Amino acid sequence: MRSEQEQEEHEKRKEQRVQQERRVREMEAALQPGDAAAVDKLDRARRALIHVTERHFQEAERMLRDLGVPVAHAAGEAEHAMCVMQRHGMVDELMTEDTDVLAMGGASMLRAVSNFQNPKRTDKRAERIVLGKALDGLGVTREQFRDTCILAGCDFVPKLQYVGIATGFDAVVKHGDLHAAVRALAELPRVVVPEVSTPERFARVQALMSSDGCTPPIPTDPSAPN
Repeated sequence: MRSEQEQEEHEKRKEQRVQQERRVREMEAALQPGDAAAVDKLDRARRALIHVTERHFQEAERMLRDLGVPVAHAAGEAEHAMCVMQRHGMVDELMTEDTDVLAMGGASMLRAVSNFQNPKRTDKRAERIVLGKALDGLGVTREQFRDTCILAGCDFVPKLQYVGIATGFDAVVKHGDLHAAVRALAELPRVVVPEVSTPERFARVQALMSSDGCTPPIPTDPSAPN
């Protein structure tokens, strides 16, 4: 069952898909023969509309089980479940393009793993990001890093208008935590705090993005019958 924040994000993504479909139709109508750049742009726009269905999940799970790879089903956000599993020592690395896993407390992640499949890229290496090293370099705690990410914009609460990553980071470092930072930023002339972004909601988002004390999903036995 989706949380309130997850349901709102689901509705927002549905609206974004409708807008993207409209853009694709407009690009198709305006496409001129021989315009390679426009064709490439249209191809990228179409790929953004690829919809992953339950059938795709089932086929992927069947393939992994056939390869002897355990599969775990997340009750909510998959990224959150990944972080919990890593904190419990069940997985070594989180392979994803979604850096939310770092804000949720993931210790390390691998991204750009598909670079080797892209013939246009000369750098075929994946990138490993270690949260501890990032925190040391920034001079902040894990909680302050999470709060900065929330201020900069996340899936679960509307961002503050005119507050980006740099402004959010400075506010959290200066004032110590998310709630104090929001109060200080609200005093700035151009900053607008959305009406729904209440202290209680920010607190719920902080809890949602924490993997402390959560029970990890149990991977299925790949040798068990389907």
